[in-house]
Amino acid sequence: MRPPHENLSYLGAAHVLTSRPEPELRAIGLWACSRTVSITEKNAHVVKIGDGTVCAPLQLALEAVQLAPTFSLAWGNLEALAQGPIAINDCTLTPLAMLERGLVAAVSDRERSWMYFSMLQEFDKIADAQGKLVLSDGRSLVQRDVLFEAVRYGNPHPSVYFMAFNELGRDDEANVNEDDENIGEDSDEDDEGKAGGEGEKDAGGESRTATLSDGRQVRAHDMLLETLVRCDWDLCERALYAVASALEPGAAAKLPSGQTHSKAELLAAALVCPRGHPSTSLPWQMKGRIMQVLADTLVSTNTTSIAVAGVPKTAKELYIDAQLYRPGDDEVYDGLARLLGEGETVTLLDGRTLTAAMLRTEAEGHRTAHADALPIGLLATHVLRGKSMEEFGQGEFFRHVGMAMPRGDRFACVRFDDGNYLTQLQIYYEVLEHEPKSAIGYYTIAISQTNPTALVQLPDGRRANKLELLVEAIALDPENAFAYTALGFALKELGIPSIKLGNGKTATRADLYIESINRKPTVFLPYSRLADELDNNEATVTLADGRTLNRLQLHVESMRLNPDETSQDMYELAKKMPVDGTVLLHDGVECTRQAVLLRVQKANDCVAAIYTMLADTLAEGETLPLGSGLVMTAAQLRDKAARLARWSREAEQLANLAFEANSGSGKARHPDGRMLSGKELALAALAVDPQFGRGFNTLGIALKVGEEIALPDGRVFTKDKAFIEAIRLEPDMAFAFKNLGDWMLVSHTDSVVLADGRVLQKRDCYADAVRWDPSYSYAWYNLALDIPAGEAIVLADGRSVSRLECFLESIRSDPSYEDAYYQLGLSLERGASVTLHDGQVLTQDELIAKSGRGLRIQAAYKNLLVALGHGGDE
Repeated sequence: MRPPHENLSYLGAAHVLTSRPEPELRAIGLWACSRTVSITEKNAHVVKIGDGTVCAPLQLALEAVQLAPTFSLAWGNLEALAQGPIAINDCTLTPLAMLERGLVAAVSDRERSWMYFSMLQEFDKIADAQGKLVLSDGRSLVQRDVLFEAVRYGNPHPSVYFMAFNELGRDDEANVNEDDENIGEDSDEDDEGKAGGEGEKDAGGESRTATLSDGRQVRAHDMLLETLVRCDWDLCERALYAVASALEPGAAAKLPSGQTHSKAELLAAALVCPRGHPSTSLPWQMKGRIMQVLADTLVSTNTTSIAVAGVPKTAKELYIDAQLYRPGDDEVYDGLARLLGEGETVTLLDGRTLTAAMLRTEAEGHRTAHADALPIGLLATHVLRGKSMEEFGQGEFFRHVGMAMPRGDRFACVRFDDGNYLTQLQIYYEVLEHEPKSAIGYYTIAISQTNPTALVQLPDGRRANKLELLVEAIALDPENAFAYTALGFALKELGIPSIKLGNGKTATRADLYIESINRKPTVFLPYSRLADELDNNEATVTLADGRTLNRLQLHVESMRLNPDETSQDMYELAKKMPVDGTVLLHDGVECTRQAVLLRVQKANDCVAAIYTMLADTLAEGETLPLGSGLVMTAAQLRDKAARLARWSREAEQLANLAFEANSGSGKARHPDGRMLSGKELALAALAVDPQFGRGFNTLGIALKVGEEIALPDGRVFTKDKAFIEAIRLEPDMAFAFKNLGDWMLVSHTDSVVLADGRVLQKRDCYADAVRWDPSYSYAWYNLALDIPAGEAIVLADGRSVSRLECFLESIRSDPSYEDAYYQLGLSLERGASVTLHDGQVLTQDELIAKSGRGLRIQAAYKNLLVALGHGGDE
């Protein structure tokens, strides 16, 4: 069944059709309304249709297929919204069965192509244990079969053809995107494969082919061209990169536009062209990869520079830019090293100035970190760079090998030809074996020691502790500023006031920090350490450059040199300030002690002493607004301090690692060296401290909906119960309330009962989240989605807020939150405007444009008009 012609806008047509008495026309309107929501607001709960009825999107989709069971596209939409089996007319249909009904009902190639595309998107969920779709017509399809069925019927979605291009590339082990299962989504994976081919005159590489079910053959070349045509090639970054990857450095490609571009020009275009379809846009990290490949191409073709966004870029500049995107890419460092001559250096964007030898060592360090162990032969090839060991020197060789390993990772190792495995520390022992006077050897061994009193066996037979190693390092290289700082701090750890240096002079801890500053005055740490050595605010020190500073000024100078990490200096400054005094900070602001403490609390809200000191600044009955907007009394501040003081620092470290694992690759390194999942790390945190609220919150994040886990004490927790326990232990944990609300959303749960007996609905969870953290943008956003248009709720502070006002609060808390702009725009009446917290007055169109999702909206309108028979490009 084809939708009829209606010369109306997207939503206008949908609303009109829902009011029509003809079942098929009403079905089309219901499908359009529910599909609008599925495209733009998957978490929406209700949508208003033309006759004034307010329904859930799933209800609209279900009624559409019941009214018009031969409407193919409605079945696909129902499956997308149902997210599982659903009962229809006393029959329970699986997701695959729904899509099959849509396929059977399809009357055009276009409809058939969308059904196959839907099967492709849902393949992992609907396939059987053997990875196949067994259809009622007897066919058994693997994922590749489904993909090429979508190609056969001419699906208009560009990612179908790009996936087919990659699939054919896999046949030749030369695919552009090895993670093509995520095509069609905004994947963060790093796609670094290469297309095959020898730089042909047309885009697309070798003519790898596949035979479709109708007998036609398609080539990889054809699939890439289809991608470019359907995406509008100048918006398709990933396809441009695919074309470029198929070319030799000096070759060129003719694109569907008729223009011919060199490999370098295509790569440069891929870096700067505007974001196109999500399925073909580049992951952030891949931009660094393209910069590196473009730099390689310039080097290979002896090209001095190329314009990127109108700015000439040399190969060296591109490598430097790439390093910012991909700081762990060994090829970037190797590429830079190849460009440097003897004695030349390069300054990276992270501030390091490196020679070619240091760059190659850096590259080797990252290669070591990416594998459990690298063979020494591979390291030697890069370190020696064609020299013999005699020419290079074994001591220097081992020093470069050691520098190539990840600093501070005591588990990283190198495999030698004799089968031995040496850690970084052992490598530096080898340095001292061959160069007994290597200052960097002594220094590196010293800073690798966490226990200042532990003895290490040196190659010359001596046993030395950390202090002795650092004294030796300073004696061999008196200009090593970092060694003075390390020695001063090691003395403080041991409670030792002074030490005799190799030159016979006795130096106090303050003397050591002053020596460090005099040699390297731009390093922040010795200023902070030196401030801790002064007894009062009147005591001063005079530096070699003539500056005389007291301890408050030393902390301010430390913050000036390291403005991104000021919380520890702020904390120390607050502790040392007079109760009624002020201080001029590094940013030029004169602050009271309370103002300094508030800055510390905003940067790190988990330090108990901060809340105690803030409470001491309040008079009886006074309240204090914290950086988040939460207002607390002195009693509440002290209660918060008491709860934080009970935290185990070991449990906190493990919970932080669990959060890192949950947010990243799924695993993180336990302090004992094991790579553990977020769930395992959360359990480890709770094993250390069973009353640690953050540990339960992190456990809840790691658990899947419906999953159960038993603790050693016999208690069994599910995802929701873990969040509830976190709230019991930390009643003001905004994260736990927000996470509990999210669980209710995905599990379709109406209410939960907290440990104190309170019964909360989803919106109550989000309201409590913003109660305890008024700057929690995501919680405001989710709260807004749960408030129907025209209604309002009353918050704990007595304010009445509407859906629109919650979106405004979300934007106030995070002005970069695109979805909030988008949903705020949808909440406005056509032609209306709204005033943001910063005074901007924006219309609906301006809000949607500000969200960066305008292209998707245009595509949604276009798709409906095409479905209604109004035409449009496919």
